[in-house]
Order: sequence, then C-alpha cells, then structure tokens
Amino acid sequence: MNTASSVSAILLTIAEGAAVVVGLVVVRQRRPDAYGWIVAGAGSHLLVTLTFPYFADLVTRIATMGTIRTAYGVLQVGAALARAVGWGLLAFGAAQLAGRPPAPPLGSPEPPAPPAPSDP
Repeated sequence: MNTASSVSAILLTIAEGAAVVVGLVVVRQRRPDAYGWIVAGAGSHLLVTLTFPYFADLVTRIATMGTIRTAYGVLQVGAALARAVGWGLLAFGAAQLAGRPPAPPLGSPEPPAPPAPSDP
C-alpha cells in the first residue's frame, strides 16, 4: 500500500468513525427516532472500510490465477452493495431528521406551552 492510499484510508476511517460518534452522541439526544438509522449507515461504511483490506488479502492468498479476477469482482460487488445499503440507511436517517419529531405517546404529560410574547 503506498503512502497516498494509506493516508486516504486513515482519513476515511476517521471521518466514518466521527459520523458514528455524532450519531451516538448528538443525534441520539435530540432525535432518538433517527439516531439508529444514522449510526447503522455510518457503521456499515466504517465496517467496509476496516474489513475490506483483510478480505482482499484473504482473496489474494486463497484464489488461484484463474479465479483471482472473479474473486476480486465478487469482493468489490459485495463492498459496493454494503456501501449502498449504508447510503440508504443514512438517507433514511436524514429524512427522519428533516421531518417532524414523533408525537409523544398517549397519556404522557403535555410539554409546557411557550410563554406568550409581551408587548413593550
């Protein structure tokens, strides 16, 4: 692995890890209905980023010359599908964030009304 791809992989891992942390810390407190989708989407991206090199190394070790292209093709398609699912989960979580918060359950106390503006 050359220096540019190593730096790229490290930055990508940091960004995806930060997205998981933001989902767990910030979104969970404000919108508990949406945080699971955000964390699952970011987590799937992080999982692919962390495991892909190991699977690629495994494919290199066990595949023969005749099957290596097919094995790499299957590996790439699997990674692309996992990332597509991750993008779908992130998009659904973003749609949840953009929408209205869910209504409180029946029987729960009403939130206090905001104070009326006073005329000066």
